[in-house]
Amino acid sequence: MGAGHCFAASTLPEYEFVAVCDIVDSVRDRTSADFGVRGFADTETLFGSGLVEAVILATPPGTHVPLVRDALSHGLHVYCEKPFVADARDGYALGAAADDANRVVQVGFQYRFQPSYEKVRALIDAGTVGPIFRANLVATNWFRPQSYFDAAPWRKQWRQGAGGVLMNQAIHQLDALVWFTGLPSRVFARATRARHGIEVEDDVSAMLEFPDGGRGMLVASTVDPIGWDRIEIHGEHCSVIMRDHNLRVGTFDGPAQHLSDHSQNQFDRVAVTWEDIEMPPASPGGFDYVLEAHRDFARAVRGGRRPRNAPEAATCSIEVANAVYLSAIRGEPVTLPLAADAYGPVYERLCSGDLALAEPSVAR
Repeated sequence: MGAGHCFAASTLPEYEFVAVCDIVDSVRDRTSADFGVRGFADTETLFGSGLVEAVILATPPGTHVPLVRDALSHGLHVYCEKPFVADARDGYALGAAADDANRVVQVGFQYRFQPSYEKVRALIDAGTVGPIFRANLVATNWFRPQSYFDAAPWRKQWRQGAGGVLMNQAIHQLDALVWFTGLPSRVFARATRARHGIEVEDDVSAMLEFPDGGRGMLVASTVDPIGWDRIEIHGEHCSVIMRDHNLRVGTFDGPAQHLSDHSQNQFDRVAVTWEDIEMPPASPGGFDYVLEAHRDFARAVRGGRRPRNAPEAATCSIEVANAVYLSAIRGEPVTLPLAADAYGPVYERLCSGDLALAEPSVAR
């Protein structure tokens, strides 16, 4: 993603790209030469140089907290790649620090700028969906071979990677789900290392309960050769289905509770009218959404407003992921919001190797 962000910084008229920082000499020198910008070997020198007003962080997740904090202390605005932090407590604290410094922090959840996600959010905000009674997420479209983890060992590790599939891949879809539904109130989960030789999880399933009585399921995996990217939002007035960013809206003669109470068709399926909502085609890899996230960041800096993915909003999905890990380790449901010190000690034990996720009972 570092290369992608360099492309964004050099392309968008909202930016003047002036510097790059990397601790690897060859990467720094090559990138500096390719883009005609100054190269820095350490962030402290870059942050204190007076050369920049904002920085884009595309480093391993385990480095984000000190880097964001240091950038803010130098008066800089920050665009930070996902996952923002490992522990939600740190994410909320960094959000408060950004407010205190009157600086903008944008988290790299570009899916929030994907047109079908924006459309779903608009339908929910308009009341078209009605109260949500079920929300399901299947994010098994992230197949990764062992070589993916071996090529960049931080991806295997709790300390540098902050987690596995739920934090580094499916966090995009989880963030969207929480954007639609709000924070669940209870999570009961299972997380395992099903196929890969790694510390972190590669397969997750969880049952979700929401404060208003709504329910849901979450499944995420990097082990499925054939996977799905699917979010379902079922409300009292209609259902919304997204598959691979394609959007369908199903309406029925509701509300759903009325159908349950009064329908005389005991075995017939409810008549549903489906509408396929056409969306503009995505660029390869969806990079146009990344560019839009950068535009929003620049507009927020210039306009003195919050970006769409401000820390307090972007940290909600981290809190759900923390709850999933806690539930998987404890083998029992976990309630949200989490106490501030609920996950930190457990995370430290995972990082130190004193605690490990289960492996499946079946042989590989």
